[in-house]
Amino acid sequence: SATVAARLGLECVVYMGVDDVERQSPNVYRMKLLGAQVVPVESGSRTLKDALSEAMRDWVTNVDNTFYIIGTVAGPAPYPQLVRDFNAVVGREVRWQSKEILGRYPDALVACRWWLECDWVVLPFLERYGSGDLWCRSSRSRTVDH
Repeated sequence: SATVAARLGLECVVYMGVDDVERQSPNVYRMKLLGAQVVPVESGSRTLKDALSEAMRDWVTNVDNTFYIIGTVAGPAPYPQLVRDFNAVVGREVRWQSKEILGRYPDALVACRWWLECDWVVLPFLERYGSGDLWCRSSRSRTVDH
């Protein structure tokens, strides 16, 4: 979000739970370098769930001049569907490139995001492998079996 806003010359406000701000301090530093304002959310669990709620409150209060950007399957329709579809594009590209470059499909996929985004990347492979034959492990350490 910070990169997109910087590229387009837009203001960027990022809501993050206080615990996430501390845990992801290198990313917070980079967002601030790009000109983003990072708002630490101290309510509730102090993590993504409550930061999402704060971002939604801001968005509905300022809907005329605010764009809501999220990279996970959360929030109101159509955001979950958009994230699913965009991550499936990545999966189709991985499938095509692995067949083109390696001559075969991968034995496993590893995503550097949350497990659900990893899940959507796997979708294009389900036709090829069927259920139960492919797994995806996220850097967040949750395994998704298909």
